[in-house]
Amino acid sequence: MYFEIDDIKDMHANIVSASYNSGVCYASIFGYIQQTKNMLKLLKKKKCTFNVHGRYFTSYPDDYNIYTTKVPDSDFNHTIIFKKDKVYVDSSGVENYNGYIYREISKENLSLYPGYDNDAYRDIDSFVFPEDLLNSIFNKIYNNSSLPILKEWTEYITYQLFKKRYISTLNFEMEQENNDDYTLIGYVINVPIPSLIEIISSGLKNHDIYIDKNLSLTPSDSMKAIEGLDGYLNTFSDVLAEKVQNSFIPRFIPNQNNYSQELLDFIDYVSYKRKIKLYPAQKDVIQAVSNCLDDKNAAFIIGSCGTGKTVMGTGVVMVNNKNKKKMTNIIMCPAHLVNKWKKEIELSAPLSEAYIISNLKDLLAIVPKIKQKKYKKNIWLILSKESAKFGYEERPSAIWSYAKKGYICPECGKPLFNYKYEGRGRNRVRKIEFFNESSFLKHTFENNVCMNKIKKFNNIKGAYEEVECNAKLWEPCIKDSLFDWVKLGKQGWVEKKLINQLKNKLDNKNMLSRNERELLKAINDTLDNEYPIQKAPKKYPIAKYIRKYLKNYIDYFIADEMHQLKGADSAQGEAFGDLAFAANKVIGLTGTLLNGYASGLFYILYRTFPKLMKKEDFLYTDDDKFTTEYGVIKKTSKYKWENGIQKDKFGVTKVKALPGVSPLVFTKFLLENAAFISQEDISSGLPAYTEIPVPIEMDDDLRSAYNLLETEVQGNIKGGFNLKIMGQLIQTLSIYPDMPYNVSNVIHPDTGEVIVEPPSLDGSVLRNKEARLLELVKRKKEAGEKVLVYYHWTNKTDLDTKLPALLESEGIKTAVLKSSVKAEIREEWIKKQLNENIDVLICNPTLIETGLDLLDFTTIIYYQMGYNLYTMRQASRRSWRLSQTKDVEVYFLYYKKTIQEQALSLMATKLQASMAIEGKFSEEGLNALSNNEDIFSQIASSVAEGIKDTVDINVFKKISVNSTIEPKKEYQKNTSYNNMNKISYSCFIDPKKINKKKIISKIDGLELKILNNPILLFKAG
Repeated sequence: MYFEIDDIKDMHANIVSASYNSGVCYASIFGYIQQTKNMLKLLKKKKCTFNVHGRYFTSYPDDYNIYTTKVPDSDFNHTIIFKKDKVYVDSSGVENYNGYIYREISKENLSLYPGYDNDAYRDIDSFVFPEDLLNSIFNKIYNNSSLPILKEWTEYITYQLFKKRYISTLNFEMEQENNDDYTLIGYVINVPIPSLIEIISSGLKNHDIYIDKNLSLTPSDSMKAIEGLDGYLNTFSDVLAEKVQNSFIPRFIPNQNNYSQELLDFIDYVSYKRKIKLYPAQKDVIQAVSNCLDDKNAAFIIGSCGTGKTVMGTGVVMVNNKNKKKMTNIIMCPAHLVNKWKKEIELSAPLSEAYIISNLKDLLAIVPKIKQKKYKKNIWLILSKESAKFGYEERPSAIWSYAKKGYICPECGKPLFNYKYEGRGRNRVRKIEFFNESSFLKHTFENNVCMNKIKKFNNIKGAYEEVECNAKLWEPCIKDSLFDWVKLGKQGWVEKKLINQLKNKLDNKNMLSRNERELLKAINDTLDNEYPIQKAPKKYPIAKYIRKYLKNYIDYFIADEMHQLKGADSAQGEAFGDLAFAANKVIGLTGTLLNGYASGLFYILYRTFPKLMKKEDFLYTDDDKFTTEYGVIKKTSKYKWENGIQKDKFGVTKVKALPGVSPLVFTKFLLENAAFISQEDISSGLPAYTEIPVPIEMDDDLRSAYNLLETEVQGNIKGGFNLKIMGQLIQTLSIYPDMPYNVSNVIHPDTGEVIVEPPSLDGSVLRNKEARLLELVKRKKEAGEKVLVYYHWTNKTDLDTKLPALLESEGIKTAVLKSSVKAEIREEWIKKQLNENIDVLICNPTLIETGLDLLDFTTIIYYQMGYNLYTMRQASRRSWRLSQTKDVEVYFLYYKKTIQEQALSLMATKLQASMAIEGKFSEEGLNALSNNEDIFSQIASSVAEGIKDTVDINVFKKISVNSTIEPKKEYQKNTSYNNMNKISYSCFIDPKKINKKKIISKIDGLELKILNNPILLFKAG
C-alpha cells in the first residue's frame, strides 16, 4: 500500500489499521533509512498528515509507540507504529481512558474472538471471551486508572464494556503476500472513567461480582462501629502498617539491621564533643540515607522543625564517605544559619575545617587547600543562598540609530523588532514593531538575541545560506567607561542619551497605563537627582565558579531549607542547580518540601534527579507538563461567534495551576529518595504543643463599618475585576478590622478611579482584639513566660508602633524585629534583647520562619496571619524543639464573622492537606486535598458569595500534640493511625527489595486481604 507522512513520500505499508474516528492506529511501514529517521522526528514533534492509499488522517505529537529495525542486507528500515494508551479529559471535563489491544492469532482460532466477522456485538450475551483477551483488558484498566479492581471481575467488566459499546474492533488492511495462517485482530477501548466506576459499583450492588464470595455481606460489629476515614484508619492501623512493612523493604530497618561502624564512630564523636546523644530515629535516618547514597546521587531528609536536620545532614556525609578520603563539601543555607552550620561542623565533624564564603575572594583563598591532594582535613564551604547567587548584572548592548529611529543589532546592524498581532479570526494580521527607547527596560525572551536573518558562508556546502543572526543583545556591566545606560530601579534600563526623548513621549500621551506612570515618575526622579544612577555590582557568581572550575573537587553538597530553592529562573534556584551539578552527592534538607502545587517540586527534582526526570520523559522546560500529569490545572475557554457562524468563532483559553498534588509524586519520586522524620519520632520527652483559636467579637461601631466595607467589596468582586484589584480588595478587608482608620483607598491601577473608600473610625479607641492581646500577655508574663507576637501586614498597618506602645504602657517590655536587621545577625540580635529582659518580641513570621531556635518564647500569638502555609508551619513551632522543657501554646486571634475567620479556617484545613502528603492523615486533611482552589481564590469566592466559614476547634486539636514526658517504649506496636507515622523515617524504600507477599489475617472474622480495596469495602455493604 502507498504510504506517506507530510512531505515524506514513496514509503510502503503492508499492514494498516485506520478509521476516521481513531486515525491511523497501527501501521507496518517500509522505507529508506533516512526516510524513516525523518518520519520519526515528525511523529515525535509535530502535527502530521498521513496519506494511506489516498485517504488522509491526522496525528499529533507523541501519539505513537514506535519500533524500528533495519532490514538485513538492504538500505531499508522496517517500522511499526501503534497508538499509545492515554487518559484524557474531554471538553466537558470528564476523564476518559483510550486504549488499544492488538493480537496476532491463527486463523483457525479467529472465531474465538468477538468481532472476528466485523460485528463485535453479535451474540455478545453468550460469548465466552478468550483468556488472553481478558488478561489484556484487565492489565489495561488496572495500569491506566486508579480504580481498585480484582482480576476475577474482568469477565463481567469486559462483557459490560462490549455491551455498552465502549469496546470496538479495529479493521486491518493487509497485502496478500502476508502469512495466510495468521492474521491480526485489534480492539479500541474508549470509556469515560465515571462510566467504568458505575459498571463496577452496579456489579457489586447487584452481586454480579464480589470482593469475596465467602464474605458475609452483613457488616461485622467492628465495621458497624467505624465512622468515616478517621475511624477506619484507627481500627486497622496495625494491619495497614504491617502491610506496608511487608510489601516494601526499607533501606534500613530499626531494631533489625545493624549500624555501620562509621555511624557508631560518628555517634561516639558527637557524644564526646557535644555531650549529647543522638536519638534512635536520628541514627536510623542517617544510616538509611547513607545506604541510599551508596547507589544514588541524591537523597532528601524531610524533617519537621527541631528534629536535628543539621546534625543528621553532617552525619550522612561522614558515614557515607566511609573514611575513604579527605573531602570538600558545600553547604548552602539561609543567611541567618551560616554561623549555626559552622558551629555544627566544628563540633560534629571530625578532622574538619569550616569556612564561611561571602564572596569570590573568600573562595579563591581556599582553592589551594581544596586542590592540595596531601591536605589532611575535610573542608566545608558554607554559603548563604543569597551569597551563592550574586553575580554580575547585564545591561543592553544594542545600538541606537538616529537614522532609523530605533535600536539596531551590534553585529549585523539591522533594525531590531518583534511581531505584534492585530485583529482576530481571519482578519488577524501580523505586524512588525521596531524596538524603541523603552524596548530594553527588562531582559526578556523577545529582546535577548537578534532575530534578523543574515547570509553566512557554509564551508561544507560551498555556498551562502540564510541563518539567524542570534547576536546577544545584553552584556555584563563591567567597565564604567561603557556604562551609558541608567537603571531606573525596578523599572529597568534606559539609555542616558534617550531619557529626555522618552520623557517627552510619555508626557505627550493622553492616557498612561500604570507601568507608564511609574516609569515616568522614575525618570523624573532621576532627572531631579532624587536618587543616583544605579550601577551593577561587579561580582562573579560563586556557584557558577564552583560549577565551572571545581566540579571534580566537590564530594557532597547539602542544600538546607531546600524548599526555598524551587524557582525556575530565580538566581537562588540556578545557584542550587550549579552546586548540585558540581557535587558527586546531593543531600536536601527541608521541613516542608511541598507547597501544595506540583510545580513547586519540579525544578527541585530536576536539579537533584535529572536522570529520573528524563526517564519519565520530562525536559527541563516541562514544568507545565509535570503540573498537568501530577498536579491540578484549570482551563477556562471563552469564545464568541461572529455572524452566528461557528467557524468564525474567536476567543482565548487560559490555563491556571491549582493547588493539588497527585499521590503518584510520592511513589514515583520520593518513596525511594526521601526519609521523613518528625519530632514525635525522636523524643519520649517532648512537652505539649497546643494550638488555640481565639474568636473575638468586634466592637459595635467596628462591626457596622466592617459590614458596610464588606458589602462594597463584595459588589466589586462580583463585578469581575482582575486579580490585581482583587488582591487590593481582599487585603483591605483583611487589614481593616485591625486598623479601621487611615486605610488607603482601593484605586484602579489603569484608570486611577477610586473603587473602594474604607470608612475611618477613631484610632485612639482600644479595640477588643487589642484588649484580648493585652490580657493574654499579662497572664503569661505573670506566669514567668515570654511571648512572641506575629503580625503580617507590615507595610499596611501601624501595628509595629501601636502594639509596642500599648504593651509598654502596661509595663511590658517589648522589642520589634524588623527586616532591616540583617538575616545573619538576627539570632544575636534576639539574644541581646533577651539579655535586656524583654517580655514580648513582635515580628513578621517570615523573618524567623527557618532555622532559629526561640526556646525562651513558650507562647506564640498570631495577631495577624497571612496565606502562606510554609510560613505558618515553620513559624508556629519556633520554640517547640528537642531541648524545650516547657509546654508550648500557639494562639490565633481573629475577629468572628470576618474574613480573618475565613482565612484561619482555610489555612487550618490546607495545613492538614499538606501534612497528608507527608503521611500524617486526617479526614479533614484528605478532604482539603480534594479542594483544588488556592486559599486566596477560596477567600475571594467566599466573600463574593457571602459564605461565612467558621473555625473548627477539632481541627486544631488534631494538629496539637500531647506531652510525652512520661517514658514510653521505643518502636512500640502502633495502636492508632497517627502512630503509623512512627515508621515513616524507616520506610526509605530500596526499589530492588519490593516484596509482593500479601497479608492474610483476621479481625472479628473479617478477612484482611480485602483491605487491598478499602473503598469498595464500604460500597459492598
